[in-house]
Amino acid sequence: MRVVLSCAFFLALAACDGCGSSGGRPGVQPAGTNAVSGSAAPSDSSHAPPPAVASAMARPARVPPLPAGSTALTFDDASHLVRPGDERRMEVLSLGTEPRQVLRHTPERGKGPSMALNIDLKQRSRSNVDTSDAHVPNPVLNVVLSSQFGDDADKDGEVKHLQFTIVELTAHARDEAEEAVAKQMKDVIDATVGRHISVRFTEMDAYFETPEKVGESEKGVAPEVMQIVETVRDVVREMLVPLPKAELGLGARWRVMTRLRRMGIERVRVATYQIVRMDQAAVVLQVDARERAVASDPKSPALPDDVMLAVMGGEANTTLKMSRPRAKLLPTTLRGELRDWADMTMKPPPGVVVAKAPYRIEVSSHHLYTVRAAPTKEGSDR
Repeated sequence: MRVVLSCAFFLALAACDGCGSSGGRPGVQPAGTNAVSGSAAPSDSSHAPPPAVASAMARPARVPPLPAGSTALTFDDASHLVRPGDERRMEVLSLGTEPRQVLRHTPERGKGPSMALNIDLKQRSRSNVDTSDAHVPNPVLNVVLSSQFGDDADKDGEVKHLQFTIVELTAHARDEAEEAVAKQMKDVIDATVGRHISVRFTEMDAYFETPEKVGESEKGVAPEVMQIVETVRDVVREMLVPLPKAELGLGARWRVMTRLRRMGIERVRVATYQIVRMDQAAVVLQVDARERAVASDPKSPALPDDVMLAVMGGEANTTLKMSRPRAKLLPTTLRGELRDWADMTMKPPPGVVVAKAPYRIEVSSHHLYTVRAAPTKEGSDR
């Protein structure tokens, strides 16, 4: 059995080698009822979005809500909402009460705080081959990240680079199945410790850098390692809050639309941020986000070369609360929950005979994660 973590559909691929699950989303369309668009380049401006997307974009200067439903958006329809890459669309919904002030990410230099992450991922799957119950055993991951602010600065002296390093990683098993996976993870854990996650940021926003940009190629890295790194990146993403330029007070709300890739699936995400507590020292934020999958043929470094998928549908909902110092980039505490569902067609696992093509699989997952400042241990940085 291969050790697979975090990449939901690949986990299900391993789990469904001779089994399925009734834990997926009910009411799935039969295979073949939705055309899947490939990962083509965006079409020209003459492409007209469907009525649902056009209606959502009635106020183009604002952030539209995601169209209702869970069928995957086509690549072009998703691009009408927000372009791929680092683009963000932001709208301030409420400035909140007085007193107000502009929130900023204040640049820092040198060593940053260490962060302790606890990631609990539960998954179930079902396929059109076998509908028996299948639980994917995932031990709880306990991760410690060190952080280092870079020395690169703009003409005003603002530091704009932050690098996280995975300095500790352990797998905590709660039953025999998870214990077996945790034992198999030893080599994967050893290979994951020392991996980096790089962030560029301004005083108002932050985004990931690709490994290639920081000289850390993913070529030749085991898929299981990249799956864990991507899982950690998912939690780090929630720490990075895009801030409006307006002055904000208690009760302020703003909405942000982005494109992202998580668990190998491209998505459009709309997140609403609200200030629920505010004092001179800290700001407490409540975040609610919804995602729609984009129909594509995802290819991720977290997947082996021989695994190809076509996304038919998918959605996710995230709720979290975090406390962050008023002028700092990183929170001191964060607690979040993510519920995710995806429907895909894929190449069958070895030994699985599919009487009715294509091989179709659903994966539902429930993530619970916490972040807190970790005490710095002398010599813990690698």
